[in-house]
Amino acid sequence: MKIVLKSILALSAAALLAVSCNVEAVGTLYEQESGKTGVSFAANLAGDSEISATATSFTIPVRRAAADGSQTVNISSTLPEDIVVPSTVTFSAGQYETDLVLDISSMAVGKTYKGAVKLANAEEYDAKTAISSVSVTLAKAYTWVNIGKGQFYDGLALQPSDDDLGIIEVEILQAEGFDRWRILNPFPKDKLIAAWAESYVTYNPTSEIEFWVNDKDVIEFSPNVIKTGLTYIGLGSDCYIYYYYPSVYSSQLAADDAKNCFVMDKVAQFYFAQVIENSTNWFGEGPKYLSLPGGPDLNELLQ
Repeated sequence: MKIVLKSILALSAAALLAVSCNVEAVGTLYEQESGKTGVSFAANLAGDSEISATATSFTIPVRRAAADGSQTVNISSTLPEDIVVPSTVTFSAGQYETDLVLDISSMAVGKTYKGAVKLANAEEYDAKTAISSVSVTLAKAYTWVNIGKGQFYDGLALQPSDDDLGIIEVEILQAEGFDRWRILNPFPKDKLIAAWAESYVTYNPTSEIEFWVNDKDVIEFSPNVIKTGLTYIGLGSDCYIYYYYPSVYSSQLAADDAKNCFVMDKVAQFYFAQVIENSTNWFGEGPKYLSLPGGPDLNELLQ
């Protein structure tokens, strides 16, 4: 005898776009085949493109029609190995829905992972009606928190004179739960003009600098080529002043990467190759300094 049950079926994948929330489809009715327990995923798409960087799990709901006893369902997956998918999911007696919990603790932040999770045993579901496979798209993102104002010193781009170091206040964001920061608006136009002249400020500078400390206690950046907004007009209208991470500019400068580091608590030294683009000239290598919110006053440290 056939048993009629309600089951949520997914809309076709062509009709849905992956967005930053779990996607579930709209339901309909189907008739359960005799002898089947009616196992089915709740939807044929699942994903989140803004998972917290500190998250360790992601759940996919699994449903069944008959719940008279406990049941263990076999699962297979084509997701990358950074995502651990259990080989089974279990229903307790009387339970119609359970969660398949994926371990995402090893997912890299900023990388998109795609694959499928499937019901592995065709004997456990009705192939005509059940959703036996879920297309999964997952990505982790940092949660940025404004932690206040710090100080930034750049003796080349922002310093007007020996008597005026041109130290500026900058908004600092920190990735929640991580030693990772962003400097907002490190090259304000009025400060560039004060240090150079308006005619030298010819294009939009890098609007934010993101940095973190790697496992060798060396600071790394994104981007690793920083645009100051300045042009050395004495050499040409396209002779822009850019800062390069040392090894990005030349492998011969790779040893100087290590000069990008915290020199004391809450004070970071950035060490760049200071290049005049489209010319054979440069300003050599040189340090910049950032004091994080709550750190020492750069005016006192650098005088």
